[in-house]
Amino acid sequence: MSHLMKFTHLFVVLNMGCLLLSCNTDPSNQQAIKAFYNIDSLINAEVDFLSKNDASLVKGEGNNIEDNTARKLDLKEWKQELEIFKSMDINQPGLVDAYKKGIYDDKLSNLDILRYSALDENLHVQEVNFYYLTSIQNLKKITAQINNKNTIYQSSKTLSLTFDKTKGLSVLKEYSIVGSQKLVTRDSLKISIIGRILQ
Repeated sequence: MSHLMKFTHLFVVLNMGCLLLSCNTDPSNQQAIKAFYNIDSLINAEVDFLSKNDASLVKGEGNNIEDNTARKLDLKEWKQELEIFKSMDINQPGLVDAYKKGIYDDKLSNLDILRYSALDENLHVQEVNFYYLTSIQNLKKITAQINNKNTIYQSSKTLSLTFDKTKGLSVLKEYSIVGSQKLVTRDSLKISIIGRILQ
């Protein structure tokens, strides 16, 4: 297993473990409240589309991916690859009034930005931005700032998904994970991973 694959696996495991430590296990609260854009369903749809269309992935650290070999992923592998991006989903019980909503012009493009900003600095998803052209159905990009902290682990990372129109659908073309993580017994570790989808 390559250094990048080991590192990514550790990053995902620690991230999901952190989420599990903070979630409410009351069965009455397990039904998600669909007050925000449903990222979980979006990821599921992308996984299904990419696997059915034999998409390939080129992946690397930083921007050094040009010399890496593209490989086709099956349904299970796409699920594993994109699982971390479900942590951007704020459709969770108790979060309906936890975020401030705003719509802004993107100063760097002709896109609009639908932004949800956390009202509590302790929420693990601090901000989610949806970049779109004309309407949210024409989605171009999603970014999220995510912070996790407990007694043994802390991390801060920015997740990004970039989309393009394919067959009339907004299809994932690129993703990135940038940030840092630290265990109490180890030095801080920086991460910069980029993935590019080829069809």
